[in-house]
Amino acid sequence: MFQIQDPDLEGRTVYDSWVASNEGISVSCYYDFSMQKIERLARADSDFSAFLHHAGVPSVDLYYGEGISLIDSLYIIISVIEFVACLSVAELWGLLGLRLADDPVLPFDYLSYSTQLHEYAATLITLLDGGRSLHPLNASVDELTAAIREALEEGKVYSPPEDSESKMLFFPGIADAISRAGKHAGKGTQLGVHHEIWRVARAIRRVAATLRGELI
Repeated sequence: MFQIQDPDLEGRTVYDSWVASNEGISVSCYYDFSMQKIERLARADSDFSAFLHHAGVPSVDLYYGEGISLIDSLYIIISVIEFVACLSVAELWGLLGLRLADDPVLPFDYLSYSTQLHEYAATLITLLDGGRSLHPLNASVDELTAAIREALEEGKVYSPPEDSESKMLFFPGIADAISRAGKHAGKGTQLGVHHEIWRVARAIRRVAATLRGELI
């Protein structure tokens, strides 16, 4: 967005206009088009629905301006000579596609999932009568948040080990267990190494099962 010219304001980028109108970029409820924020595709009111919700194909739905699409109105089609907004949206998607295709590792922000779930739950409680409780839902989201934080802090494959002199720059849990075993001899420390190996193996198997659609 830093590279794309705002079609409405000369000398200003789409990013500048987005931040100025939104007072920052965050997550909003899916029906609040006025906020112009990044959100996940939970709706089923556009062409992406068949691809995403039925076939599982990753999709993106881009808006420029208010809630109507750029080509919903025949009046817009016949009255706008230069499709500058369409061009800006196409440039944005093109650059985003190149970034996703070229990055060796996609920077997933798992905490944003739990944050948005909390916001959805807060919105849901305002739509329900006072006699209903969302405790099971909120408790589950809290558990997810805790698990995400543990995973981010722990790191099973790529993360710096506790021992700065360790020769292993991968499998940090195993590296730390080996380091502890070297400093404290005994059966318990060796079992700790074995335990960490199995933890990493189990995590990798879960990834494989997820990719095959086998993980429940």
